[in-house]
Amino acid sequence: MPLSDSERFSGNEVLTDIKLNNPEILEVFNGWSDYIHSVMPKIEKWFRCITEEPYVGAGVTDIHRKEVIAKGEQHIGFPEMAKFIDLRPGHNGYAGNDQEAFDFIYEVETKYYEFNERMIVELGSRRNALCVIYPKGGYVGWHNNANASSYNLICTHSSTGEGYWKHRNPKTNEIEQIDDLVGWQAKASYFGAYVERDPETLIYHAAQCTGGYRMTVSWIFDRDNEDWWLDAIDELEAS
Repeated sequence: MPLSDSERFSGNEVLTDIKLNNPEILEVFNGWSDYIHSVMPKIEKWFRCITEEPYVGAGVTDIHRKEVIAKGEQHIGFPEMAKFIDLRPGHNGYAGNDQEAFDFIYEVETKYYEFNERMIVELGSRRNALCVIYPKGGYVGWHNNANASSYNLICTHSSTGEGYWKHRNPKTNEIEQIDDLVGWQAKASYFGAYVERDPETLIYHAAQCTGGYRMTVSWIFDRDNEDWWLDAIDELEAS
């Protein structure tokens, strides 16, 4: 269902900011980001930084955006270029045999499970779709998630406020940018599928960290669960 059918969206808006007012949920968020911040040197040492780019920063350029959009449905939906560290269990990419590394990876995975299970209960989400860290210069390249159409909650933590999210507004074709703030911020949107035959639901987007580190976690709701998604937004904003 298009976002314009929701009371939270009006006019040409395709993405909305969420005010993280709920003190209990904010405490959970801060506990997770404080932990990650405290172990970043080990994460950078033992977690693989996925890098798929022909040159530095290629995935967030206007040239790449135009290339991806021009592909139409040949663009599956996944980002074709990226540079980030995936914190989800089974995605760390460690290929060594250091027991200290194995112990640390297990620790991070345990902390992730605790954090994610708590948030799934609080939000009523089907599942966590993303939990990544962008180091300085890291990014996710232009893509539209058409292969994973759903209602989304996208929560980002920046250590320095140096970074951004960009999307092409399909209603106006304008490029809109949301600059990062220090700490947590959240936004909500609906990512459509090609099968809907509605170009106004295809939101091409990208994000980059230009200083410090940037962490993004995202939870999704099925296309027939808009009410649950709206309830989750209300829960995040409850003070």
